[in-house]
Amino acid sequence: MVSHSAIAAVAGVLAVLPAVPAAAAPATSLGCPTAANATSTVAREPTWSHHWLAADRLAPHTGAGITVAVVDTGVNVTHPQLAGRVLAGYDVIRDRAGATVDHTGHGTAVASIIAARPMPNVALLGLAPGVRILPVRVSDCARTVLDRDVDPAHLAEGIRWAADHGARVVNVSLAVPKNHSGLRAAVAHALRRGVVVVAATGDARTSPTSYPAAYPGVIAVGALDEAGNVAGISTTMDLVAPGDEVLAAAPRAGHIVWSGTDAAAPVVSATAALVRAALPKATVDEVRARLTNTATPIANGPGAVDPYRALRDMLASPTPVPQVVMDLRQPDRPGSPWPARAGPWAALLGAGAVLVLTLLWLRSRWRTAGGR
Repeated sequence: MVSHSAIAAVAGVLAVLPAVPAAAAPATSLGCPTAANATSTVAREPTWSHHWLAADRLAPHTGAGITVAVVDTGVNVTHPQLAGRVLAGYDVIRDRAGATVDHTGHGTAVASIIAARPMPNVALLGLAPGVRILPVRVSDCARTVLDRDVDPAHLAEGIRWAADHGARVVNVSLAVPKNHSGLRAAVAHALRRGVVVVAATGDARTSPTSYPAAYPGVIAVGALDEAGNVAGISTTMDLVAPGDEVLAAAPRAGHIVWSGTDAAAPVVSATAALVRAALPKATVDEVRARLTNTATPIANGPGAVDPYRALRDMLASPTPVPQVVMDLRQPDRPGSPWPARAGPWAALLGAGAVLVLTLLWLRSRWRTAGGR
């Protein structure tokens, strides 16, 4: 079953990355644990979710030209796989520009699932490595989805700021357990501005509802594990995505293995960004319909997002799109004198040749008989 442990507690380091410049030590007066610093290693082998999503099939789609806001704990701009992908952003807590420092690693992990750039012999690859990440810090201490350190007013301000500063997709892998009028208004503001809002649903065992996932118009995401189990608040979920043993960026360099609906939400956000890049005029409702209509059916929950089908089935249809079976046969070779599609014609020509030869043989026999 999918685990919802805190990101600071999950493990996962597998091989060695070249040394990276040391970052300044995070402040210790924040009242919350800081992220682990032993992060100079990198995963070489992918997890099941990498194979399930098959990001390599998405080329040439990368989400280029789309800005995705990560409303979270900030994003470490120096991580090797995020360098050059992260904008300055905004720190809601301190009311100042810049959110490129991440004290817990939560926002950095989220951003990497969306936009980590490929590197040789490195397993982690973001689903939309061409997007720009707009970090918006709304908490310094959040380590899980439903974290009591998240102020709903800060969360609301972060969503509103992102919508007003170029975000086409907003990812919220944090939540609060109670409805908040300012948060609802911020979500409505973002939707009016044509911004797709994606939110993790959290763990049903800790709260019966989570916000902003429960608000109308938000794409609420649950987590799927390799066995097909679904975790999340079932009354809220619109989609599920891989959320167990997910590779993500560690706070400074290297990787962690992460589980939870907060790891699943950025998979959906990245897919939304890919669709927005491919269909720039698509509305929020059309993007949402595409993601849900092309999702893979799951027995015990809503559909599982399918980035490949969301891009391949270029339809903004309000009705579900039939499942597509990939044709893995080799295509006809260019210039070949006998392509596969010539088979029926070859058979017809062969039958004609047999008929002509038979007639000639009969004529020859007739002449021979007449000569006697």
